[in-house]
Amino acid sequence: MRVQILIIVSLLSALSWLVAFDSSRDLYRMAHEAGVIPNLHIKHHLRDVL
Repeated sequence: MRVQILIIVSLLSALSWLVAFDSSRDLYRMAHEAGVIPNLHIKHHLRDVL
């Protein structure tokens, strides 16, 4: 019985982590496209070129 509870809790934990990761990735992309978060890699490469 305890093994079943452990498996269920582990699966629920993994599922909640994946949902949180996916939603935070989508929010980051939306903020980046809106210009709220600048792309620091592009600025770094432009600074090196100029």
